[in-house]
Parts: sequence; structure tokens; C-alpha cells
Amino acid sequence: MSTLESIINDPERRATAAAQQAKLRAELGHRLAQNPAQAQFLWGQAREQQTLDQLSALTAEDAPEMGEAALRGRTIELYRQLAEGYAAQGRYADAVAASEAGQDGERRAEYEARRDAVESISQARCEHPAEVVEPSPTDAKGFKRKVRTEIERVYDGGRVIAFLRCSECRAVSAEIVT
Repeated sequence: MSTLESIINDPERRATAAAQQAKLRAELGHRLAQNPAQAQFLWGQAREQQTLDQLSALTAEDAPEMGEAALRGRTIELYRQLAEGYAAQGRYADAVAASEAGQDGERRAEYEARRDAVESISQARCEHPAEVVEPSPTDAKGFKRKVRTEIERVYDGGRVIAFLRCSECRAVSAEIVT
């Protein structure tokens, strides 16, 4: 069984996702919307569940009705949606596997960069300093410019992770926010 099949067909994963969703609703209730990363996490869980249900319902028996090419296109699109749901939950290893099945090379590269950043969290992924001093025509001291820019915050079920992109080399690094 491939990694992707184990992700899709594992009832334990589905039960864990449902338990995490219930835990967040119990802890945060109506305050959930105050933290966009946690709201995105719940959206990712809903997206995952919806997509897994659609993939389960989509079978080879649908091929005569839809046509082989349309069935393949729909399956690829569902895997892309599944990868998107995993990424919203901070599950980048799963997102890489799903985007590979969804034949989405561009997003797969981004998910791989984020997966690698999470694996070496709180470590800069490049040699550039955090900020540089640029010359200024009006100030002899110059002005400070941040080299790394925050591109997204993701809640992974236990912590909020901020992803930063270096403006010099485009490397992605991750830091724990809470």
C-alpha cells in the first residue's frame, strides 16, 4: 500500500482529525475566529474530510459515465484539494504526497520547502543576516531592512508556526510563534 493510500484509508487518521476538531471547538468556542491560523486549521480538516469522502465515492465504475479522461482529471483535482487541506493543517509531509498524486509540481515544491523548514524549526535556512543596514541619503546611520518576511502562519494542532521567506535567496524558514 502506498503512502497516499494509507493516508486516505486510515480510519485512525480520520478519528484523530475529528477529535482535534472537537477539542478546538471545546477550547475556543466562539473565540476561534480571533486566531486566523486556528480557523485555517479547522478549514483544512473540513477540506480533508470532504475530499476523502469524495475520493472514496469516486470509483472506476464511474468511468463509463464520466469518461476515462474526465475521471482522471477529477481524481487529480481531488488530490490537489487534499494537499491543500493538509497544508492548511501544517501537515506538509502528507501535502507533498497528495500533491505528487495530484501532479502539482509547483505546489509540491512549496510544500517540500515548508516541510523542510518545520523539520529544522527556529533555524535560519540561509546564511543571510536577519536584517541589513542600507545607505540612506538623509541619515548617516542608514536604515534597517528586514531580510526575512513572514509569508504565512499555520496552526498544526499544537502550536502556531510562522513561515519566513528570505528576500535574498527565497529560502523558507519556520519559527514557533506560540
